[in-house]
Amino acid sequence: MRMEKRITVGGGESRRKRFGALRRKVLRWGALVGLVVLVGWSMATMKHQMRVRQVHLDISRISHAARLFRADFQRCPETIDELVHPSEGLSYLQEVIDPWGNPYRMVCPSLHDETDVQVISNGPDGDPLGRDNISTLYFSEPP
Repeated sequence: MRMEKRITVGGGESRRKRFGALRRKVLRWGALVGLVVLVGWSMATMKHQMRVRQVHLDISRISHAARLFRADFQRCPETIDELVHPSEGLSYLQEVIDPWGNPYRMVCPSLHDETDVQVISNGPDGDPLGRDNISTLYFSEPP
């Protein structure tokens, strides 16, 4: 009985073993990259949601300050700056800008209700005519 020797090229590993090892490496790295992308996307989404919540809180504070100003002076404040630095007395509000670094806008009286105020954030893009503006209307109780 004669034994034949096999001659292999390329270090003696079969193609199947080399391909299997490469496939495992690609899958490991792909899973790692996918996990990093998923975590990054999730963090960006949470950061945006936190900023939107902050805008809603700021709008509530500005609206409340405008109502107090209106009750004291029987007129609407002309600007948010007038709430921060009123001509008489203590301020109704500390200086406030939205989480994207833009000033808030105020319409007093509101276009929807003459007894209330509308406060608007220009949103992430800072464009007053943008589609991502955040505005919350607070309607007061009927007299």
